[in-house]
Amino acid sequence: MVNIEAWLSEFKWLADLLAQKESDRISDFHMHIGAAVRLRVDGDLKPWGEGVITEQSIDALLNLFGVADWETKLQLERGIKASGTFLEKRWRLQVAYKEPHGLVERVAGETTRRSPWVVMRKLSNDIPSFEQLGLRESIKSLLESPRGLGLIVGSVGSGKSTSLAAIVDDLNENGSHHIITIEDPIEYLHQPKKSWVTSIQVGRDVETYAEGLKAALRQDPDVILVGEIRDLETMEVALQASETGHMVLGTLHADSTTGAIERVAGFYPADAKEAVCHQMSSALRFVIAQRLVPKKEGGGRVLAHEIMTVTPAISAQIKNKKFLEIVGAIRNPSGDEDRSNLLLLNDHLVELSKRGLISGKSALREAYDQADLRSKMTEAGLSVDD
Repeated sequence: MVNIEAWLSEFKWLADLLAQKESDRISDFHMHIGAAVRLRVDGDLKPWGEGVITEQSIDALLNLFGVADWETKLQLERGIKASGTFLEKRWRLQVAYKEPHGLVERVAGETTRRSPWVVMRKLSNDIPSFEQLGLRESIKSLLESPRGLGLIVGSVGSGKSTSLAAIVDDLNENGSHHIITIEDPIEYLHQPKKSWVTSIQVGRDVETYAEGLKAALRQDPDVILVGEIRDLETMEVALQASETGHMVLGTLHADSTTGAIERVAGFYPADAKEAVCHQMSSALRFVIAQRLVPKKEGGGRVLAHEIMTVTPAISAQIKNKKFLEIVGAIRNPSGDEDRSNLLLLNDHLVELSKRGLISGKSALREAYDQADLRSKMTEAGLSVDD
């Protein structure tokens, strides 16, 4: 095990920073040679401190990451370090490290034409609850289906992995399942509760997500978590798995629920889009699109989300590639359809504004239909200028 005290002796500034009361608002640490440390605080990148990162600091950091007890994936373009410093080689680094102190767990970096850089993301070992995240309790009912595909979508840094971890934790605690997670890297360690959880790390246990999915299907799973669906092969296997008796949960980069469906269809060549839309119409169970919005007071961010349950009406629209009509089906479901998990982002932004959690300006900035949000805010007696 890496000696955390030795690590902190090289980077005492980080220990001092993490000891501050507001450290939970910091998500990432950016380090470039010759520049001050920059922090991602509540989603914004800001300089911190007066000193600059030196070559010696980066080299010490990378040497520590080279210790065998770390779960390390090094992709070196010109061979493995034999002597001298890491800075003498071209390298690309990704590290997953589960430190019990919960200090830093995910690290990435590489050399560029200018200079090496390292970005560290601070993660907690504790899996937050639905209530802590601001996820609606009604979402738990979406997990009752024994099969199908569920997607959590959003931009980079929108908390997709954390929401997915909370969903898996709920399944772990309340059902008897074999849950297999496939991640790059593994961000949360799920301890067995009522379920059994197997973790597969891309780059260590398998080469790709698609390979991990295929391997998982041979291990008698009930639930499969895919850390990120990023290519056609992974999407194909995920859809097939969701149709053959498994619940598949994954993340995808998309701004909205309808954008997620278009993104999935976009993985496929033109002559296959009709077939995949037909497949999605039966396999897809739900899509949750989320964003992290700055709180109105006190710092920090609050989760805003859009929820689309695939109702019969939405299933028909997916099948017929009428993606633009899905928004109307979410807004105005038919009389016999469950409305608890049909929510547009703008409606949730208005709700958060009513509760005083976010400002009108923040709500307007996050809305993808600003005219609609203005109308809804006015109707609710709220201002987008506060």
